[in-house]
Amino acid sequence: MEINFEILENGNLRLSFDDDVEIQEVRESLSRHGSNSVLASMTEGYWANGWGVFPDADTLGQMSSAPIISEDASVEDDGSNTLFGKCWYFPSYMIYCPIEKIIDDGHVDFSPLWNLEEPENFGIVR
Repeated sequence: MEINFEILENGNLRLSFDDDVEIQEVRESLSRHGSNSVLASMTEGYWANGWGVFPDADTLGQMSSAPIISEDASVEDDGSNTLFGKCWYFPSYMIYCPIEKIIDDGHVDFSPLWNLEEPENFGIVR
């Protein structure tokens, strides 16, 4: 699955696919796996290249299940996460699934959350 990331003029981050074949793959994957797993899978090309994709903000100690995407993230030797730059989240996660939104509309928008001008370490969440 090849997904596109686009920062919109309003500051939102849009995730979208180029064609219906990819949306069908997402639909089939969602029927077999949870939305967190599908989000991680379809964004792998980005988070494997420096972006941070956190399907559950609780990973960052945020006491939320909202997914978060960051422009720059790293996992430190102690297991903590350091984020830098712009970060977005999906605030409607309790109302509808971001993966189902992509299936229905062909895209999903994440809202701005933080603009970290200095790297911030989120510690180890246990």
